[in-house]
Amino acid sequence: MICEDDYGIRNTIKRLFIRVSEEKKISIELEESINGLECIYRIYKDYINGTKYDSVLLDENMPFMKGSNCMTILKNMYSEGSLNKIKIISISSFDDQETMKFIKSQGCDEFMPKPHTREVVSKFLDSLVT
Repeated sequence: MICEDDYGIRNTIKRLFIRVSEEKKISIELEESINGLECIYRIYKDYINGTKYDSVLLDENMPFMKGSNCMTILKNMYSEGSLNKIKIISISSFDDQETMKFIKSQGCDEFMPKPHTREVVSKFLDSLVT
């Protein structure tokens, strides 16, 4: 799941993931959401219907619900047994130590700074496969 409010960035991430996965011959399915509320709703609804997400890329600054708030809710839903474990990757253009420390304290598994590069996406996909 790519959770990003900016259509252009969301589309760029999606195209980059598709291109790199095709190069690596890795099959992926990508879903999109435009804010934290929609992300939680779709992940939970799909989980009830049998679809399980492996990971979610969360932008921090979005309308209605910040990525860190969404992350906390997803982590709580997992610990309560309402969801499978989902790898949470924070995506943000803010890569200063204070922001990264805050996001890490909220429970993210990885941090992927913007702008995204082929190398970063390639390394991330490798970490999912191994």
